[in-house]
Amino acid sequence: MEPKRPSGATPGAVQEKHDFLNPLKSVDTLADLRKGYFGNGPAEFVRELAQPTYTSVRKGLTSSKKFGLSRSTTVLHFLSGGEFPICDSRVRRAIRRLTGGRAPNTVEWYLKAFRDLFQAIATECGALTKRSVDKALFAYGGKQTRKG
Repeated sequence: MEPKRPSGATPGAVQEKHDFLNPLKSVDTLADLRKGYFGNGPAEFVRELAQPTYTSVRKGLTSSKKFGLSRSTTVLHFLSGGEFPICDSRVRRAIRRLTGGRAPNTVEWYLKAFRDLFQAIATECGALTKRSVDKALFAYGGKQTRKG
């Protein structure tokens, strides 16, 4: 049986599978993971998880992509029980709109600036949960459909 190829891929092209979650493979249970992911600290966890690459095949074109900041902070957010905020493109767009400043797509910016900024926003808004701030930034960072 021939491996399934992505729609739009040329005949004979097989999408490679990369195990970008390999750092998580040795964990037996989610509880073990929650206890152990701080082994080298959450900063190192995000750095390590953001780096691996995988091959993407789209419309017959192959490209190499990083797991990246968005995915690694999302994993960290859920593994930490919401202690660490998610930082994806919509959140970075919201930060640019709120501050008029930069919001780089880098692990270092997430660790050195975003987390403190996120906490300041939560405090200023009187947010009851960090998740409510996550959701608000995600919504505010959505693409605007018209000038207003």
